[in-house]
Amino acid sequence: MTVRRALLPLLLLAPSALAAQTPQSGQGRLEIVGDAPGACVVIGPATAGPATNASYAAEGPSSGQLRITQMVTAPDSVSRGATAEFALTVICNSPHQLVLRSEKGGMRLDGGGAKAASGPFASVLPYEMRASWLGEEGSAASDAGGPLVMRSNRSGAGQLSLAVVVPQGVRLLAGDYRDSVILEFRAAD
Repeated sequence: MTVRRALLPLLLLAPSALAAQTPQSGQGRLEIVGDAPGACVVIGPATAGPATNASYAAEGPSSGQLRITQMVTAPDSVSRGATAEFALTVICNSPHQLVLRSEKGGMRLDGGGAKAASGPFASVLPYEMRASWLGEEGSAASDAGGPLVMRSNRSGAGQLSLAVVVPQGVRLLAGDYRDSVILEFRAAD
């Protein structure tokens, strides 16, 4: 009887010992995550296109200077007019908007506060800005009171075409005139 009592616990332990030797399969999971934020990259400097009465010089990867060759006709001091075209490579990986604006609302006479327009002469020369991007075109006057905004509901990469058109026929006070055109691409979140 003592043998039977001793065998019974051994037999009860045997299945668990056998089960411990049977390979168990399992499953795990590794998630790989990342975030590609919306971004727009302007690759500069701009490439100059056709120009009339103007010349362009790049001043680094993100700026340049457009110089009007002959601002006014002699002897009547009337603006001669000028046009210039530019191209920039742009890459946007998300919906975005292009914002193009004049810093001063037109070419303003340096120190224009001291030399206000008098009589038939102006101290500000407004101009037109044009843009063509991803098959869309837009334009705005520098003195329109707001920027030119072009929205795109898709990503895109390619050439942005810009143009500046300075009018002729405006009588100007003597002096140096300046403005800056600010170009921004704003990626959607």
